[in-house]
Amino acid sequence: MFSPHALHWLSKVPEELLDKNSPAWNRGRIHYTSGPEEVSHAYAAQFEHDMEIFLSARAKELVFGGMIVLLIPALPTGIPTSHIPIGIMFDLLGSSLMDMAKEGLISEVEVDSFNLPIYATSLEQMTSLVERNGYLIIERMELMDPTSKHVAVSGKDYTMNFRAGMEGIFGEHFGSGIIDEVFDRLYKKTTEFSH
Repeated sequence: MFSPHALHWLSKVPEELLDKNSPAWNRGRIHYTSGPEEVSHAYAAQFEHDMEIFLSARAKELVFGGMIVLLIPALPTGIPTSHIPIGIMFDLLGSSLMDMAKEGLISEVEVDSFNLPIYATSLEQMTSLVERNGYLIIERMELMDPTSKHVAVSGKDYTMNFRAGMEGIFGEHFGSGIIDEVFDRLYKKTTEFSH
């Protein structure tokens, strides 16, 4: 059984992120990167819930002696999400949307009600989930070094790649009319950030 790079998508956005009275209300941000601890905990809890269901279902399907191979975006021990490239991109994207809200191109309410349902686990968290499941064991787990075969990619290429993966979810929430503008702003912010 093989699961290629999809388990970082949550089944839903944690509800407390949208509750103005919750300490996990994610006002002005679109992800848990750089957010309060309560926001990170809400994302982690949703990931754990989803992963428990996934692991239990796969354990029932697996034949004796079978194996599951998972490819999941994961964080190196001790590195916060806000320090990895995807986390930085989420922060810059959220900043771009907030700039657009301040200019009246979209509403701040629209930004506050949008949270990307994406979570990067840690090796420790994944190990704990597999052990808690009780039906599976880890034969091998490794963190791939994304820079080991690094090819120089321009900021424009990186932004376009990011847009290809995210355009649908942004268009659905904000409308397709803002897509060019938000990703143009993202590109400008990535250029400024890299200098």
